[in-house]
Amino acid sequence: LTDAELGAQTQPLTVAGVAGTYLECTGTNAQGAPEGLAGWIGLSGGRSWFVKIRGNADLVGRQRDTFKTFLQSLKIDS
Repeated sequence: LTDAELGAQTQPLTVAGVAGTYLECTGTNAQGAPEGLAGWIGLSGGRSWFVKIRGNADLVGRQRDTFKTFLQSLKIDS
């Protein structure tokens, strides 16, 4: 991804009081099928937190709101 493409696919998102970055992207897997990824990356207490959903691009897109709701249910201890 270029810097411009990355900026268009990310947004700030706070999860469990931890500031982080939410990302969505699509592409193709090794078999040429459409694949999607949605994820969140945050730093807290000197630790990196990575949470993602990856799979069929249509399915990941349909699960966007459910995934964001899941992210907001997390509890992160510093």
